[in-house]
Amino acid sequence: MSLLYVEIPEMEEFNASVEQFDKELAEGKDLKAMVDITKAEGHPEGVFYKLPDSIMKIIFKVILFEDELMVKGDDVSIEDLMPTLKFDVQLVNETEGKLEDYRDVSAEVLLLSGSKTKSNVLLQKSLNTLNKLLPHVEWMELEGLDHDSPQNYGKPEIIAKKIKNFIDTGLSNE
Repeated sequence: MSLLYVEIPEMEEFNASVEQFDKELAEGKDLKAMVDITKAEGHPEGVFYKLPDSIMKIIFKVILFEDELMVKGDDVSIEDLMPTLKFDVQLVNETEGKLEDYRDVSAEVLLLSGSKTKSNVLLQKSLNTLNKLLPHVEWMELEGLDHDSPQNYGKPEIIAKKIKNFIDTGLSNE
């Protein structure tokens, strides 16, 4: 997922959520941190995001356990990656005031997103902004997919096929 600093109120809210996430991680409240950041992500629909915190914590505990079992070689567990979220957000914050720079990108760009009902609101707004700014862009909404779809437990083959086709054929509208 890649975000751009598009709308100040939403980014301020997201920054506050990430600060709370970091605080909870530092206090050893990993499951609470996962629940809170997930609910703050801004998914427009979805039963999962409306579950009670206690149920979400159980689900996340299972996810972390299963993920740890899958870690092999140089792989990194979700739990080990969690403290790095603040660095992702730092990069997003560095795009504030720089949106117009994207008008000068000369490369052909493929934007992929999951269904609007399954994708983060900030991500959808970032993609919509890039779609308007980039001079050579193709945006594909992949129905039924979401933020986790590129993961091994998701549907990475669908995404890989779209990327391969884009590389092989270039922009379809040119």
